[in-house]
Amino acid sequence: MGYTSFNYKAIPKNPNSRGNNIIFHDFPEEYIVSMDDIVLDNRDETIGALRQSYLYMDKTDYNYIKPVIIWPTHTLNVIDDSDYEGAFVVRTIDERDVLCYIEKCGEEYRLWPIDYLIPWKQRVNHEELNHVFVYRFPKRNIKCFLKKEDYKKDLSKKCKQAEKNYVKYVDKKEELCNIPTFALTSPKFKIISVVKKTKWLTAKDGDVIYGSLPVIETDNQGVAHKLLKGIGTQTNYINVYVNGKFERQMGPLDFPKLFLENYKVEII
Repeated sequence: MGYTSFNYKAIPKNPNSRGNNIIFHDFPEEYIVSMDDIVLDNRDETIGALRQSYLYMDKTDYNYIKPVIIWPTHTLNVIDDSDYEGAFVVRTIDERDVLCYIEKCGEEYRLWPIDYLIPWKQRVNHEELNHVFVYRFPKRNIKCFLKKEDYKKDLSKKCKQAEKNYVKYVDKKEELCNIPTFALTSPKFKIISVVKKTKWLTAKDGDVIYGSLPVIETDNQGVAHKLLKGIGTQTNYINVYVNGKFERQMGPLDFPKLFLENYKVEII
């Protein structure tokens, strides 16, 4: 045929959901497998904490599609390298060409389609394919090799380039030996009057208070650490100073209350 590779691209109509893609590719007809020519078995399974329906094909159907198996340069992290058997393109009953990844499972083969194989209006008549797991696919153009050897060579080339880039990064990272340490600091506020006393601070009329949120600090060994917390249960605590002296730490929800409930202030 003279082909060495093809390109496949799937753009989701709804970027926040799986499936329902607009598909583009340059595969010739001889590389498209009709759903009418293969038998798919749908099974409910639990893999890890995820319970889903998965598609299987037996060895007979695998041997049927084997001549048109391709090797996309984008692989799925849910499939171990030792079980990865490439992919193929199946034409659905509504004339969409869906890429299906293949995972060897004993004497059978589990399929990972990147889109639903049955249009939603017709799923009521095809319950066996109604809830099949659909993998989220990148929006970019994916090159698909026809030979596993070419896929492996391309993968090896990319790995070597990634290693070179990492070495360059490590070398450049040494230039960050003098990392700046800093904090996000509020303006300084002079207390005009205490509206409501609080046990949080000893500040009184005429005192100056401000808050400081550490971002990067250096430990005793000279190693810099980022201090801002991420999402979850961890909290960033604000260092509160009264007349230039550290008094206590306060949570980010409590510090604003000083100005909303306790102190009438002015910025100085």
